[in-house]
Amino acid sequence: MEEQKRCPKREKPVMAVTNDVGNLDHIHPKDKRTVGKKPASVALKKDCKKDIPFSWPIFSSMIIEGKRILLSFNHAEDLNTDQETLKLFEIAGSDSRFHPANVKISEKKIIVFSRKVKKPVTIRFAFSDTAQARLYNGSRLPAAAFRTDNWPFNL
Repeated sequence: MEEQKRCPKREKPVMAVTNDVGNLDHIHPKDKRTVGKKPASVALKKDCKKDIPFSWPIFSSMIIEGKRILLSFNHAEDLNTDQETLKLFEIAGSDSRFHPANVKISEKKIIVFSRKVKKPVTIRFAFSDTAQARLYNGSRLPAAAFRTDNWPFNL
């Protein structure tokens, strides 16, 4: 019998984003193969050093410029969406009231703004239980939900 090579054990936990595969009516997605490939890709890249795409766009920083917020990401080559209008971004001022945001993708950055928020201070992306995020990098890996505030979240 041929001995199989094993990858070393991973010391840090890593997340695999599956919010583009889920089923809003049931917690268990029907497409289990795609869901399983995502953490497998992370393990193959990180632990077995395979040359494959593994990481989704990861929020890295925010800059407020007047009435808009510029968001930067890591692993964001060829940011794109399959929606006519990228949804699921919300923006708020110091009053803590979130409003749906307008969004423009520009290279590795996203510009977020709303006429309802004159002085923005924070944004949230895909911040609900039913969000099906449709923001991808060039490897077609979806961005995870994130927020730039630490305000209490009221259900």
